[in-house]
Amino acid sequence: MSESDTNQGIFRLTKGFVWANQSCSYDSLLTSLLFIYSTDNDSNKKLLESTIPGLSVAFDDLLDDKINPGVIKENILNEYFFAVGSNLTRGVHESVDKIFAHLMGFCTIQVQDDQYFQTQYDLKKTCTNPECINENDVKVISAMKNYILFFENMECTDSINSKIDEVLHSKVRNYRCEECAVHLKEEYVITSTPHILTVHLSQHVFDYPIDEEVEVGGQQYELKSVIYFGEAHFICRFNHNKSVYEYDGNARNGLIHEINELNPFRFIIKDTNKNARRGMTIFYRKKYIQ
Repeated sequence: MSESDTNQGIFRLTKGFVWANQSCSYDSLLTSLLFIYSTDNDSNKKLLESTIPGLSVAFDDLLDDKINPGVIKENILNEYFFAVGSNLTRGVHESVDKIFAHLMGFCTIQVQDDQYFQTQYDLKKTCTNPECINENDVKVISAMKNYILFFENMECTDSINSKIDEVLHSKVRNYRCEECAVHLKEEYVITSTPHILTVHLSQHVFDYPIDEEVEVGGQQYELKSVIYFGEAHFICRFNHNKSVYEYDGNARNGLIHEINELNPFRFIIKDTNKNARRGMTIFYRKKYIQ
């Protein structure tokens, strides 16, 4: 049984941020994080606060209807995205992975050990020559960090799990051992898994279901949100207790509504006008075994 099954209760979030001035990429990212926050338990809400100070307070004010959502959105944008020195621009379509990376840069300044978004791993390099005198002298580059898994050119046989395995799988590289000049083998060893695992898809054209559960470093994750892009606009879908919800900041005044579709989480979906939207950014949440 997952932690979410035992601690979440009713679905509180009824409305996301409303589109204004080409803000749909920001709106979709923030509403996805707001959805995850609204369905999380208190300890993980505190984990977000320690990672991005002030964001959980803004989310609580929004969920409790204490402040106008437009004011909260403007405050969040000014605080985390459009501060002095930012390379992000208002009124211009920014990709979700770019604004997420910007937000993670803000996190790095605030906290060094981010357990909310950050995957940490060691990169181990070993010589592939069994007779090398350094065969047991494993070179380790520690404390490598990553906020987002970025997958390019997914094929029709690929899944999120298979791409994760491909990224973490041992590889023989062109780097050569200093002692015997034979190729080195690289291996990524996960040392810390995040509460929220973020996957960004660069290219894919195949219409098949997105993995609803994935595994990283022996840790199970469940699908929570997918941000889709199509017709120059971002929307998102949420997964909560086997129900699926859709959000579009430029429709229904940002209201979130439940949908009933066969396989609602696919790499490509169609809107009511049959326009295709591609899954761009996927959020998974850690499953905690009771």
